[in-house]
Amino acid sequence: MNKTATLLTGVAILATAVNA
Repeated sequence: MNKTATLLTGVAILATAVNA
């Protein structure tokens, strides 16, 4: 898994956590 995919996934997870 490349860094870009990892960062995008991390951002998506954080955004979901904040919106939850």
